Amino acid sequence: MIRKVLFILVYSCIPWIGTSPALAVQEHGGAEGLYSHQIAHLIFLTAMIYFCIRLIRSGESARKGWRWIFFSALLFACWNADTFLVHQYREVLNPQAVSGNISGFAWTFHAHSVPELLYYLGTFDHILSFSALLLFFIGIRELIQVQRERP
Repeated sequence: MIRKVLFILVYSCIPWIGTSPALAVQEHGGAEGLYSHQIAHLIFLTAMIYFCIRLIRSGESARKGWRWIFFSALLFACWNADTFLVHQYREVLNPQAVSGNISGFAWTFHAHSVPELLYYLGTFDHILSFSALLLFFIGIRELIQVQRERP
């Protein structure tokens, strides 16, 4: 299992090599767009935490396929928390930290404080979501294999 986790982590980091700006953090028009989006993140975060608790209490998280899905749900919870905080901080971010313009998108970021650096690191949230999806599909594959092995 440790080899699989290391394999997943290594291959999750490969997209970092030779990348260009992803422009992954979306902006929302008006306060109502941000509020509804943030509420959706909180609901998804709560659902993933509840799902993890249910898997632990039922004992399913000890089974191979469900264990991968459990880790997937944990990563989705982390992704939602990260994305929620990045959206919140974007609203109070110092405009001087972002400079340059490519079709309306910032292309350089200058972190002048620890919160600004944390914001920048938080914008790599796609690494968490991609890894969560990968673990989810591995878990589903394991469950299908177990089902096929049954007589």
